[in-house]
Amino acid sequence: MTSLPLFVTKPAEIDIRLASLTHVRDESWQSIYVNSTTNECWIKFPLNDYKSMSVCLRRGNPALKDILYCIQHSDQDEEVATASFYLVNDLDGRAENLLPLLDRLELLLTNEPNSRVLRNIGFAVAYSKAERAFNHRNPTGKSASEVFSDMKFFESLAERAAVIRANVESELGCRILKG
Repeated sequence: MTSLPLFVTKPAEIDIRLASLTHVRDESWQSIYVNSTTNECWIKFPLNDYKSMSVCLRRGNPALKDILYCIQHSDQDEEVATASFYLVNDLDGRAENLLPLLDRLELLLTNEPNSRVLRNIGFAVAYSKAERAFNHRNPTGKSASEVFSDMKFFESLAERAAVIRANVESELGCRILKG
C-alpha cells in the first residue's frame, strides 16, 4: 500500500527532502524532482488554499486510493489537510472525488476510530469544503433539470459532510476549525 508521507508541507522538511533530490525540470507552476537512489518522483507545487499561498511537496501523482489512504493513516494534521484540499481541487476527476471521500469517512466512523483518525476525518471535511453545497460539474450543454439534479447531488453530499463533522466534533468534544 501507499507509504507516507505523500505530502510534505513544512518548509524545513521540504528543504531537507529537496537536498536529497535531483531537480529534473520545471513544468509551468511546478518543479519535478527525482530521488536518484529509488527513482521516486517528487513534485514541488504551490498550494493555494484561498487564504494563503504556500509551497508543498507531493510524492508523484497519487491516485484517489493513495490520497484516501493518506487521509486515513497520516499522523500529520498538515498532510491530511493538504491531501483533502488536493483531492477536490487538483486531482483528476475532482468534481466526483467528494463521493468516495465521504464514503470512506463514513466507513471510518463506523469502525470506532481512535482520536487521531477522528481528527483526520474532521480535517478532511474542513479542508475539502465538503460541507459547501456547490455544483462542481460543468453545466455546459445540460438542461435545467440536469443542472438542478447535479446541484441536488452536491447538496446531499454537503448534508452528509455536515453529519460526519458533527459526529466527529461530538466524539472529540471540540470543534474542528480550518487553520
